[in-house]
Amino acid sequence: AEFARMGLFAKHPVDLGSRCTVFMNSQVKQAQKDGATTEDISAGLSVSVVKNAIYKVIRVPDAKALGRNIVVQGGTFLNDAVLRVFEKEMGVEVTRPDIAGLMGAYGAAVYAMKKSTGKSAIIGEKELENFRHEVRVTTCGMCSNHCRLTVNMFGGNRRFIGGNRCEKPVTKRSGKSELDMYAYKLKLLRSYRPKAGPRGKIGIPMGLNMYELLPFWHTFFTRLGFEVVVSPLSTRELYIRGQSTIP
Repeated sequence: AEFARMGLFAKHPVDLGSRCTVFMNSQVKQAQKDGATTEDISAGLSVSVVKNAIYKVIRVPDAKALGRNIVVQGGTFLNDAVLRVFEKEMGVEVTRPDIAGLMGAYGAAVYAMKKSTGKSAIIGEKELENFRHEVRVTTCGMCSNHCRLTVNMFGGNRRFIGGNRCEKPVTKRSGKSELDMYAYKLKLLRSYRPKAGPRGKIGIPMGLNMYELLPFWHTFFTRLGFEVVVSPLSTRELYIRGQSTIP
């Protein structure tokens, strides 16, 4: 709060740009080396937050496109410096409710009331006294991913599983092959067979972005007269053979 108040009285806000946090951190360090005051850095951060939101997130061509009657909400606008910068950028006085930081929660509550069936799903006092909860960590063995699962177990044989990358631990069965997009994609890529060409052979390793670009490069080099050969599917043996070639 004190850092934000300091920004309100800055005389020369530092231009920190409106890029992501990683670049912003570097800009702040450089500003400190250049002798910028804490007040100017605080104000500069507020300017960056506002400009990033308007021109990078909302992406309006001009601030006036947001209108002249504006109500702001969210915890960020509890920062007086951010509020003032927003007003200066918009050229109008905006309305900030006293509960700006809680308006999202109020909205969720109002929405829940409208969608309510009149019957609460919250357990009663008696059920709460008998409430039981256990957590067990295990490793799924239904495929090669070996996901580390967190199993939350409740009374009445109810359980909820987290950490899974597919539906197998929940359904206890494998997905249908016709619905497996990864299997379909692999089958499609393997359909690109080498075709003898007069200009020699070109090898393409099946890794990284080649899984996305193989159709393009295979067609490109084939039409140029080359035979395109791709590496086989990865195996443990192939990994061991290639390990010694890494410096």
